[in-house]
Amino acid sequence: MRKHKTHPQNVKVRLVIDEGQDKPATVSVVSLADAIEVSVDRMTDLIGTSLDSNPPVIRVTALSKLEYRQQQSQQKGNAKSKKQTKSFRFRSGISDHDLERKLEAMTKSLEKGLECDFSVFTRARRLQQNKNIGFELVERIQLLVAEFGQTKGKPQVNESGTFVRVKLMPNKRNG
Repeated sequence: MRKHKTHPQNVKVRLVIDEGQDKPATVSVVSLADAIEVSVDRMTDLIGTSLDSNPPVIRVTALSKLEYRQQQSQQKGNAKSKKQTKSFRFRSGISDHDLERKLEAMTKSLEKGLECDFSVFTRARRLQQNKNIGFELVERIQLLVAEFGQTKGKPQVNESGTFVRVKLMPNKRNG
């Protein structure tokens, strides 16, 4: 037995017409032939947004506009998920004034909610004098910025011990 085929004029669709940014979209239930006619009159595309619903939802809009909107929303989502990180470099023999100046910039970044990572570089000949000089500076920095951020994980050290890297996360804001 032959199945009954539905003629396009008999198919009812929910037609959503984009009027512009300032005006709300108009929604109506029309035949598919009328929807095609509206699309041709406006020189736009028919885009099926929800074809499984009853009646199917079809949008009359320019395909380029739809693609542009999707691209913009995707970029906004990517921008929100991307965390910025500020990096700071210290040498183990840094003067107190220079340390204060760099820590001031680091605390401002942490207050803004940015992750910070800092690295301490020690020359090999200084390590011969004092093996823990790099770690002492790391502990000093951690104490000075403790109210603005806490360390994330353990400090990373290279094999020779001349380079120490630490990541700082901003403290949760109350309010």
